[in-house]
Amino acid sequence: MPTILLDVFQLTLSVPKDRPDAEIDAMRRILDRKGFRRKLLAAAQAVIRDHPELARITLTLTR
Repeated sequence: MPTILLDVFQLTLSVPKDRPDAEIDAMRRILDRKGFRRKLLAAAQAVIRDHPELARITLTLTR
């Protein structure tokens, strides 16, 4: 079935510039994990499920 783009939300993750490189690298490794992205998508899907009117929406997580 054809679909239309209903909306796009952008999630921005920021960290203070003064953080040590090792700490930022550790954060990046977590963000790069498939499991992290899977959990992020699952959290968004849980919010959608709280609203029956949105039951037919398909979510996609891109990077």
